Amino acid sequence: SEKDLLIPPEHCYIQYSSCTLKTNGTIYCYVIFGRQNIKFEIIDLKEHNLRVDQFLDNITFMAEGFNERQDDKSIDESDIDVEKWTRLRKEFFKILFKPIMIHLKQIKCIQIIAEEELLYIPFSSLLVSEDDEKYLIDLFEISFVLSAGFDQIYQLNSFNKESNVSCQLEVFTTETVHPEFEEEYDLDYSLVEIIEKLQHEQIPFTPHSSATKEEVEIFLKSRIHSKPSIFHYAGHTFYDEQQVQSNYALSGCMILQYDNGKERLETMLYSNQIANYDLRTTRLAVLNSCSTLKGSSLTRSGHLGLARGFIIAGVSTVVATTIDLETNISVEFAKRFYKYLQEGLTISCSFTRTIRDLKELNDYRSPDYWGPFVLFGCGFNKLNICT
Repeated sequence: SEKDLLIPPEHCYIQYSSCTLKTNGTIYCYVIFGRQNIKFEIIDLKEHNLRVDQFLDNITFMAEGFNERQDDKSIDESDIDVEKWTRLRKEFFKILFKPIMIHLKQIKCIQIIAEEELLYIPFSSLLVSEDDEKYLIDLFEISFVLSAGFDQIYQLNSFNKESNVSCQLEVFTTETVHPEFEEEYDLDYSLVEIIEKLQHEQIPFTPHSSATKEEVEIFLKSRIHSKPSIFHYAGHTFYDEQQVQSNYALSGCMILQYDNGKERLETMLYSNQIANYDLRTTRLAVLNSCSTLKGSSLTRSGHLGLARGFIIAGVSTVVATTIDLETNISVEFAKRFYKYLQEGLTISCSFTRTIRDLKELNDYRSPDYWGPFVLFGCGFNKLNICT
């Protein structure tokens, strides 16, 4: 089409292309305001005295997460790691955003397209100013999309183009998982606190506190003829489990409620199974669990994990995570996020305000707590949570 792109005022796409990263040490950056208004920058790692292998190693270091790395370290070693994370967050802002900030003076919301390893970069927690602890999420609403083309096609062919939609909130979690999972991964604890917290906040929702695989499958199958909904999952997940063994197959699965006598496999719902459902009436999936963005494989268009399964099934917007989460931070995120949706804010604005709230709490000031949350897809809609 020769028509201009559907980009709201004060919004833009930012694409970081990895096509010349490993061969030339360069990243092509496109800031897209419209079909005839695209700013282009070549980011050369040599100008920052970085080799490609150093740059990729630094991405891996940041992507592994504070809680996953610190267990076997002494206090001194952990302090060194914190200093390194702080330094890298400043460096990555300087490398990836400083060259384009001149183009973003009137921008409030950015949609990032990051290819391959670049998607591992914790963009929200890039450090703009250390003196006043200002991060990129303090400047912009930030979300991720597969590509500008994919996002534009979705907006042109949306299942329902209403910008303000009434949705039923359905919350799924578990009390008990299969004994093999309990023993192997130390998962012998209930996750129903999310149910209690949301009830206390008087947020209208339907609880599924002991969600079995069959219950979730019935719910997903019924979406094709249902009213709009929000799917919230607060159970256990494994990002590297695959039903189909292939480098380009989806990975990731939910670990659902264990009933006596069930086999381990009967409690696992895989990403590729979810992708086969028609979930276009599910306006938002909140995968409030461990590493739900990440997959076993990483392609040019990003991760092939649990979040991708929901996107393939037709869910326009997914909240996911890049690393393991503590239960407390996931609960704090949920109750604030849904409160903002109830107040009539867009998904993107609700997400951003929630992250900004979390970083003001003494227990969660470190970006290692709030940084793992990511918003994937179209966040422009408002969702009214109804009974």
